[in-house]
Parts: sequence; structure tokens; C-alpha cells
Amino acid sequence: MLGCPSLDLATTILAELGERIELERLAQLTDLDTETSVLQHELGWLLDTTGWDEKTALLAHRLQQRRRVWQPLRTAASREGERHARWHIIVNTEVEVEA
Repeated sequence: MLGCPSLDLATTILAELGERIELERLAQLTDLDTETSVLQHELGWLLDTTGWDEKTALLAHRLQQRRRVWQPLRTAASREGERHARWHIIVNTEVEVEA
């Protein structure tokens, strides 16, 4: 995630900081040149996974206006796995909050 060394660490950070995320500011990331795949899995899916799904509704709505392709959660792994329709993510790895 944007310079984060692992999905587990990114998940841990989002779990801890999720309460401080503002819905509108999160959704404004779609107005920038942020890659759709980054918004899909490195923010949207991970925030939903860590229990902050009430923070992602506006982001998900705005991303529906972009062309989205199915993205594997871990790009270096197989493209096999459960498909998460809201974020167009192929869940091809387990992600855990680090203690």
C-alpha cells in the first residue's frame, strides 16, 4: 500500500486509523490521479476487511464511474480466488491484522 511493505501491515495500520478517516476526503481520492487498483484493494477492500465498511460507501460509489478490471489482491500470486464484487478484487491471499 503506497510504500507499505506488506498487506498485513497495511491492514494493521488501517484497522488502527480507520476511525479517523473522513468519508468525503477518502472519496476525493478519486478526483486525483490515484490508480483505480490502489483505491480498489489498498483502501476500499482493506478498509471493509478491517471493519470500516461504513467509511467506504462513497468511495465505492465513485469508483463505479471508472472502468474497473478484476485485480488480484496479491499481484505476484495466482489469479485464482474468491471474487469480491464491490471492489473487483480477486482474494488470492489471506490478510491478517498484525499484533
